Amino acid sequence: MRVSEICLWPESALDAIEQMTREVLHRVGVKVLSTAARDLMTAVGCTLLADDRLAIPWEVVERAAESAPRRFALAARGEARSLTVGAEEPLTWTHPLGGAPYVCDADTGEQRRADFADVAAAARVQHHLQRPDLVTPLFMPGSVPGDLEPLISYVVCLQETDKCVTGPALWSAEQVRGVCRLAEAAVGADREQDGYAVNLAFSPLSPLTLASGVADALVEAARLGASCVILPCPIAGTTGPAPIAASVAQQTAEALAGVVLAQAARPGTPVICGSRLMPCDSHTGAAVMGGPELARAAQAATFLVRRLGLPSDVYGLSTDSRVVDAQFGWERAIGALLAAMARPAFVSGMGFMQSGVGGCLEALVIDDEIFRWVEWSLEERPVDDRALDVDELERAVSSRKGFLGLRQTRTFMRTEKVQSHLAYRGTQEEWLTGGAGALDRARGTVIEALDRDPVGLDDGFAGTAHAIVADSARRMGLDEEPDLVAILAACQETSGTSVG
Repeated sequence: MRVSEICLWPESALDAIEQMTREVLHRVGVKVLSTAARDLMTAVGCTLLADDRLAIPWEVVERAAESAPRRFALAARGEARSLTVGAEEPLTWTHPLGGAPYVCDADTGEQRRADFADVAAAARVQHHLQRPDLVTPLFMPGSVPGDLEPLISYVVCLQETDKCVTGPALWSAEQVRGVCRLAEAAVGADREQDGYAVNLAFSPLSPLTLASGVADALVEAARLGASCVILPCPIAGTTGPAPIAASVAQQTAEALAGVVLAQAARPGTPVICGSRLMPCDSHTGAAVMGGPELARAAQAATFLVRRLGLPSDVYGLSTDSRVVDAQFGWERAIGALLAAMARPAFVSGMGFMQSGVGGCLEALVIDDEIFRWVEWSLEERPVDDRALDVDELERAVSSRKGFLGLRQTRTFMRTEKVQSHLAYRGTQEEWLTGGAGALDRARGTVIEALDRDPVGLDDGFAGTAHAIVADSARRMGLDEEPDLVAILAACQETSGTSVG
């Protein structure tokens, strides 16, 4: 059983934010820097303002939202691992931060540039945890041309897991073509049964701009049959209004512009609206990602797009801490709980460190534990006749065995207590003679996961993937074609030693 969604924003506040969103789309509009994308959007009812800016009437938004499927599946190589988005009962899936350039040491905060062995190690750890449900390349290696990195990281993750795999945000149509070809070859999906092989993310540029590359990439993804996530990331006070409510309105307008474009390109495209809104530090102007503001904004964003029948993907597991410490713990736990209360389709950020520039394998394990606690906290507790049984209580009181002798106790003992994997529950004496803290326990889980063999790829797929990546490199005009087969082999050899 699950409780219904909970929102800390009153309906009157959501009404006011939605009204501002409508006015922003109608009066201010969204700058669309791709001629082809502008033509698609004007063909469905948007009107051209000055400077390539399009006004988007609310009825156009409503038609676009209505054409998006209310329920669809993200396919995984392991059939039981596929995810259904839009089920009638609110479900929240999780996935990591995508594309951190640095691996962070959990104790010292020191950074080093990530490589593909780190992508493989993070995917292997993700595979062996309960969460995430959707595996994302946690790191962004810099050892290959940037345009090719999402393709190679996608295949590296496929080698490590049969969970659903998605990529970080893409910014070119050629990247989309490459990843979609890889996904069809590796996963396949029956779109006639509302199944999709890959979920791709695209980020508008705040404030209120769809850059040419991103717009063309989104169009290509829709036409090729991918599920599309629109991920605005305004910073309140610098690239968005300082009031959170007003920035939520701008962010929602940016996301809905992407929804309109995706549906104009191919009606029926699955779309998910993202929320990455965060405030800035008033002294430095830097983005602040560890406070409750990010998750509070995510709640509003989730409920606003739900009014249109659309799912959301929001941040919740985030921190500005440099290391795994007390700040790390409270920021992530509060953010995850606040975000999950609204029951978005996805809560993002597993493995996230140092305001998003880094990632940490131990953080993946701790986040799995945090979300286990969050999930239990949001479930309804039983209050039926079996739970509220006076006869059972009376038997326990009158019996020498007490409550431990009851069938009721055996039935409810495990479900009525969160099943913790990391929390210390021993005695003081046991602690003083060798008790391990949460970080040490998390590190042990990482080591155990990395000692296991990768799931592996289907016979012949590595060669197929290499040909697709090589062809994509030529189409991108790159002089070098990375040897994907060699990269995959090297990841198998070294990922087992890639810890923090």
